Amino acid sequence: MEPVEITRPKLVWVISVIVGLMAASQLVILSFALSSSNTGVRNMIASVSAFDWLTLYVLAAILLTSMVFLFRLRSRAVSWFAVYIGLASWAAWGYAVAPRNPPYFDELVSLGGLIVALAVFGYMLRLRKRKVLR
Repeated sequence: MEPVEITRPKLVWVISVIVGLMAASQLVILSFALSSSNTGVRNMIASVSAFDWLTLYVLAAILLTSMVFLFRLRSRAVSWFAVYIGLASWAAWGYAVAPRNPPYFDELVSLGGLIVALAVFGYMLRLRKRKVLR
């Protein structure tokens, strides 16, 4: 009996490519910002802690890893994306309760992103249950 070839659903293409490009561009933009010699950018960098910069890098790397696994139809994508949602929610909650919010943080945008992330997570769980993700 020949193995059945699983075709990649179109929504997997859309999600993994768009979100993967978003994560990759975030990594590139963060790197450009850190290497900039512009005074305004340097002042903004100085106003953000090293932990915050590291958090942004780690979150983008985890998201990119998850999207690569999703594109390759690997079930590990679900675990990586769950870690991303957990860490991103923890960071957003920390910023929301901080005595003074960082200038780049917006609670409504964060909530909207969480809703979209949970919808993608639900879709990934559905793909795993249907055995599309191996």
